[in-house]
Amino acid sequence: MSVVHVTIVGDTAPPLRGTLVDAPGTIASLAGATAVVRWAQKGATSGAVGAAVIEDETGKVLRRDWAPGDLTAGEWEFRFIVTYASGRVVSYPNGQPGRIIARAQIPGP
Repeated sequence: MSVVHVTIVGDTAPPLRGTLVDAPGTIASLAGATAVVRWAQKGATSGAVGAAVIEDETGKVLRRDWAPGDLTAGEWEFRFIVTYASGRVVSYPNGQPGRIIARAQIPGP
């Protein structure tokens, strides 16, 4: 899974995408699963949670479509949280959280 996502504050594209890989390096199946993404500014004690779309069960791709106001300028950490049909919950990436770098928009008129 790519763990760095760069965006501009206020942009709603590109979405945050990830191909989920288990700790042993195998691609995780998303058949019958649901998912969310949690993100927080680096070092924060609280953050946000939002829906993640299972874009491709066989390709194991998750996507978070950003909404205006989801991010402010700075460095953020994220994890996709997957709940499988069995009730098992797994966080991805399994190691260090993924990073989001949100750059400030250039001021306009």
